[in-house]
Amino acid sequence: MNEEEIKLRRKLIIRPIIYLAITIFIFVICMINLKRLFFFSFLIFNNSLIIPFAIFIAIILYVGVESFIFYAYNRKDKELAIKINDVVDIPRFIDFIIMISLFIVVFVITPCNVSGPSMENSLHDGNKILCSDLFYTPKYDDVVIFDSTNYADTKSELFVKRIVAVGGQKVEYNENKLYVDGNVVCDYISLTEYKRLYNSHMGVTESSTYEYSYIMSNNKYIVLGDNRAVSYDSRRFGEIDRKDIYGHVLFRIYPFSQINKDVKN
Repeated sequence: MNEEEIKLRRKLIIRPIIYLAITIFIFVICMINLKRLFFFSFLIFNNSLIIPFAIFIAIILYVGVESFIFYAYNRKDKELAIKINDVVDIPRFIDFIIMISLFIVVFVITPCNVSGPSMENSLHDGNKILCSDLFYTPKYDDVVIFDSTNYADTKSELFVKRIVAVGGQKVEYNENKLYVDGNVVCDYISLTEYKRLYNSHMGVTESSTYEYSYIMSNNKYIVLGDNRAVSYDSRRFGEIDRKDIYGHVLFRIYPFSQINKDVKN
C-alpha cells in the first residue's frame, strides 16, 4: 500500500470510524442517563424528547452515510467515495462538535438558572450558574441542584438548595428549631414540618409515632434554602436521595459583576 493509498484510507475510513465511535459512545452514555437527557431537553426546548430524538436520527444518518462510503471504497469506486466524503465532511465535523458539546453540558458542566428568591442572599433570581456532578460526593453546606419531580408538584424542574445534613449526622428537633450535630440550621421549623422530615427518614408518608432526634442515613440529605422564610425545601417534602442530585454549584457566571463570587452563606 503506497503513501497516497494510506492517506486516502485514513481520510475515508479511519477518521470517520473514530468520529463514529465517539458519537456512538456518547449516545450510549446518553441512553444510560436517559432521565438526565430528557430533563435537559425539557429545560432547553420545553419538550423531553427533542434532544434524544435528534441524537437518534443523527446516529442513523451517520451510520448510513459512513456505510455507503465504506461500500463504495471497498467496491473500488474511490472517486464516488471521495465525492460523498467531501460533501459530508463538514456536517460530520459539526455533528461531532455538537455531540461533544452535548456530552459536556449534560454530564460534565451543566448551566442552570436560579428561579425565585429561596436562595437569597447567596443566589438571586435570574442568576446563571454552572454545576457539575463529575467525581462529586455531596457534603454538608454544599449548594446543590436536584430534580424536584419526586418531591414537589412540579414538572421537570431543578431546585437549588443548600445541604444542611448528610449521612451519619444527628438531626434534632427542640423548641421549634432544627439542629444538626448540635448546631442550629433552621431557626424555626414547626412540629408538622419536622414530622415530614422524620417520616421521610423512616420511608413512610405519615406516622403517628416519631422521635425528636435521629441519625441521617447514607445517601440521604436534608436541603434548605438560605432564605428560610420563603423556601420550599425539605421542611415540606422531606429528605432527598443522592440519585436525584444533578451536581453542586461550581460558580456563578451571571451577572458578570458577580462572576465566581462565593455562594457560601
